[in-house]
Amino acid sequence: MSRKQWDSGPAGRRSRGIAIVYVTVSLVVLLAFVSLAVDVARVQLAKTELRRTADAAARYAAASIPAGVSAVQTKAKDCANDNTADGRTVTLATSDIEFGTWATAAKTFTVLSGSNRTNANAIRITARRTA
Repeated sequence: MSRKQWDSGPAGRRSRGIAIVYVTVSLVVLLAFVSLAVDVARVQLAKTELRRTADAAARYAAASIPAGVSAVQTKAKDCANDNTADGRTVTLATSDIEFGTWATAAKTFTVLSGSNRTNANAIRITARRTA
C-alpha cells in the first residue's frame, strides 16, 4: 500500500503528533503520583520514629519512678535526645511528660498533677516534631 492510502487528508496530518502529547501528559501525572507517594511515606516514617522515641523514653523513665519526679523527667529527656525523627533530634518539654496511674482492668490512664505525681505507676510521653 502506498502512503497516500493511509493519509486521510488535512485531518490526518493534524493528528499525527498527538501521541507525544499523550505521553508527556501521562508522564507528568505519573511523576505527580510518585512525588505524593514519597511525601506520604516520609510522613509515615516520621510518625513511626516519634512513636518509637516516645515508647523508648516512657519505658526508660518508668524504671526510675521510685527515684522521684525529677529523675523520671531527666531520664525521659535523655532517652528522647538519643533518638531522631526525620533526621532531627527529638527534644521533650517538661509538659510532654505526664505522670499517672494505669488501671489494668479498665485499661485507662489517669493523669496525676502536683505532689500526687509521686504516687504514679505509669508515664505517658508525647513526642512532637516542630517545623
